[in-house]
Amino acid sequence: MEVFRRTPSDPLHILCAMHNMGLISEDRSMTVEEIANRIHLPPQEVRKRLEELLEMGYVHLKKEGPIEKYYLSPEGILKVLSLYT
Repeated sequence: MEVFRRTPSDPLHILCAMHNMGLISEDRSMTVEEIANRIHLPPQEVRKRLEELLEMGYVHLKKEGPIEKYYLSPEGILKVLSLYT
């Protein structure tokens, strides 16, 4: 069995971290800066990967005025769960 290692800046690493933090609904969403602080990556790197995950349909963006918050879409949750099966 081949084991795939994800680097911290890999979009799937960020997706899994978001799942582990419970970012699964609008009311549990976080800003780029909050996510970056939790996973110890630069905010610009996290923003870049979140944009990729948005394009893939794995995360949703919630805007509250100028504040942008991110959380997993149902497809993102399924993707994370499929990585563990």
